[in-house]
Amino acid sequence: MSGPTLPSILVERARREPDAVAMRVKRGGIYRDISWSQYRDRAGAICFGFRALGMKPGDRVAILGDPCPEWVLAEMGTLAAGGICFGIYPTSSPAQIASLLAHGGASIAVVRDQESADKILGLDRAPEALRSIVVIDPRGMFACDDPRLITLDEMMKLPREPGASLEDLVALLQDGDPALIVFTSGATGDPKGAVHSHRTLIAGSRDYLACLVPDTSRPWRTVCHLPLNHIFEQFNNVMLPLLGPVIPHFGERRTQATETLFDVAPDLYASVPRYWQKLASHILVGLENTSLVKRFVYGVSMRIGRRVLQARSAGRCPLWLGLLGRIARLAAFQPLLDKVGLKRVEVGVNGGGPIPHDVQRLWQIWGVNLKNLYGQTEGGFVSVQRGDFPQPGSVGTPAPGVKLRMAPDGEILVSGPGTFIGYWRDEQATVEMKRDGWVSTGDVGTLAADGDLCIVDRKRDIFITQGGKNIPPQAIEERLRSSQYISEAIVFGDGRKYLSALIEIDEETVSQWGRSRALTFGGFTDLVVSPEVQRLIQQVLDNVNAQLARPEQVKAFRILPRALDPELEGEPVTATRKVKRKLMYERFRELVESMYAEHETSRISEQVAIPT
Repeated sequence: MSGPTLPSILVERARREPDAVAMRVKRGGIYRDISWSQYRDRAGAICFGFRALGMKPGDRVAILGDPCPEWVLAEMGTLAAGGICFGIYPTSSPAQIASLLAHGGASIAVVRDQESADKILGLDRAPEALRSIVVIDPRGMFACDDPRLITLDEMMKLPREPGASLEDLVALLQDGDPALIVFTSGATGDPKGAVHSHRTLIAGSRDYLACLVPDTSRPWRTVCHLPLNHIFEQFNNVMLPLLGPVIPHFGERRTQATETLFDVAPDLYASVPRYWQKLASHILVGLENTSLVKRFVYGVSMRIGRRVLQARSAGRCPLWLGLLGRIARLAAFQPLLDKVGLKRVEVGVNGGGPIPHDVQRLWQIWGVNLKNLYGQTEGGFVSVQRGDFPQPGSVGTPAPGVKLRMAPDGEILVSGPGTFIGYWRDEQATVEMKRDGWVSTGDVGTLAADGDLCIVDRKRDIFITQGGKNIPPQAIEERLRSSQYISEAIVFGDGRKYLSALIEIDEETVSQWGRSRALTFGGFTDLVVSPEVQRLIQQVLDNVNAQLARPEQVKAFRILPRALDPELEGEPVTATRKVKRKLMYERFRELVESMYAEHETSRISEQVAIPT
């Protein structure tokens, strides 16, 4: 017999607790509740609307736009109709959108607004299979007369088949049916579509809930702020609410994510390393501009906080130190967290990539129980740190249904009920990625005797220098990115005599730093060429190098002349800010080579110079 499917869980929740809150959405400055019965009814109306547009079981629906409740409703409506859903990053270029629509074979595209619709309508060549474009927010669409266009409200009112019911359609689904195609970021090549079934998504979500929501007897507030085509946010704000007492909150706009965070004050906040780091950086910059008294109180509280965290890690915190810790929290840390909306957070989750150790440690000192989670598009939810305020450095122990194995070259292999079922229309890539039930993660790691997993680096990114040293650049990049003044760091050195780095400065924090020192600058370009900023980054580099072995030290750096923008065509970063190292080198070849040519030229010049 087939197990539950995602739509069947929705139908059951709506039957069991029809009036309970399923999600909240901010409209006109006010948060409005959507109950489970409303969730079911709207998803059902979308399901029958898709069928009225000619959708059949197995057809694909693409969703493009910022996260919103209509995305979730459209996804569930797709699955209820027996379709397969996939998302497209809102920052994707026209070429990327055209490629994904064609590869996924979408017959229907759901778009958030005019901006998203224009990206599809403006394609030079429309994908052949695409028959309909459903617009959630039609404001600004009055001048468009493309016959494929229909608003979401209009589609939901299309006539249904006589006698058809949502429950009857859902009963036809099998838990092994494909549900989502999750496209990889494309950091190491063209994006591939990892297919997940209802069964794999439910298995991973149950493990996620068991590990990260310790008390299921009460509601847990979350904030939906990451793109919903990312599997991490799918778990956080689509799957988890179906299975447990998790209530996602949607702000009015993705650009207002910080305002939404402050409004909601979540109990569970899951985000990616860049968000955690930038939020911490902004807090620190704000502290630099407060009064002398506040900075003094914060400094004293930090000294206490460090000792409390050390004592917790050692498993013994004296009563007097715990009391001092509570005073420090009340005096400095709670007001600080309250300003950004994290005063009430009980569990913080970092996923989607490694976070610098110091960033995780800083949030823990401030009182946020921040844990590392390790998962993959193909491998699903793999592991998470357990307990409160875990030590930075590892990604925890495997989820209940997950098994790990280390390949001879150190690559992490994953097996479990939550791993993907294969790549969409790419059997050869599936065979290479998943053998005998084991998924090759592409990550190199170490597994301790107690099951604690540590990620060393991406398998393809390990450098071998001219001196024969194997060096994982990711750990060095993490240390550089832990500086509030550095937004991105890309280390080079494969086949080279020493390591070098391209640095993207954080414009906001570096500008604040410059103004506090009365520097004169007009914009980003002035900051890049400023000798003072060059010295600032050199100081950061010197501090990082002091923590590294000699072969791992970065000997030269260059500041990128512009900020990296995932929305630009051919940009060497993905929509999730993963760096395409090869493309980064190609785009900034002259900068990279100048860091080596300059040193080599100086050495040659020294040899041939006439002694004075």
